[in-house]
Amino acid sequence: MNRRRSTDRHSLRKKLRRIQALHDRATTPGERQAAAAALDRIRDRMERVDEGLPQPEGVITLEELGFTSSEPGYTLPDRAELIAMLLEWSNGDRTARSVGRWASRLVDKLLLPDLPATDPEAIPVEVLLQLSCMRRQPLAVQDIPAMLAFLAAPPDRAAQAWADWFAYVEGVDWRARAS
Repeated sequence: MNRRRSTDRHSLRKKLRRIQALHDRATTPGERQAAAAALDRIRDRMERVDEGLPQPEGVITLEELGFTSSEPGYTLPDRAELIAMLLEWSNGDRTARSVGRWASRLVDKLLLPDLPATDPEAIPVEVLLQLSCMRRQPLAVQDIPAMLAFLAAPPDRAAQAWADWFAYVEGVDWRARAS
């Protein structure tokens, strides 16, 4: 049977809702895993559909529209909050998925500062961004010590902390993790 793949956002959203319902009602780990994999495939397909949409000719920044701050009620987490979240994940009190969702929600609601790597406050922003991208670049519990060390770097060692972080990230076999 030759099935036609859905390529418009409306039909993909419908499929996403149906698969999410299957995931929520799953009774075995295998069912949950299969539904989660299907959810990821549909989300990836939705992203590919979005990439094919025409982009506006002129890009207007939020500042040009008068937006200078984040959505009310949302603030950039400080190092202590990020460390607490990582420790909860490490201890099993949170899952990678819940940490990724938390970070993604914050990134979606915040207007993140554009800081140079020499600014020590760029480190928590980097960790938050890495956590928010876990669906694409899956971090694992074994990455937590590297993130904690990165967050614990004193301000006068920020440059070395960045070098260590980049060396760590480059040493991870992301393709092996994705499979």
